[in-house]
Amino acid sequence: MKTFIEGDLIPVISLWRSPGGYLFVIDGSHRLSALAAWVNDDYGDGTISKLFYDSIIPDEQIKIA
Repeated sequence: MKTFIEGDLIPVISLWRSPGGYLFVIDGSHRLSALAAWVNDDYGDGTISKLFYDSIIPDEQIKIA
């Protein structure tokens, strides 16, 4: 996140669109997920995670988040 906030160069994120129209992340998925967690303020225990996991977030995950 420091690199992003300070406007430094962020390594490339490689994407591929299949003939069927699906978009795949070939390289950079961790950078994308870290950015999404920061933007959404959801590190595994927030609103988006609760919706995805039907509000069942293990205590260990809540502690880590």
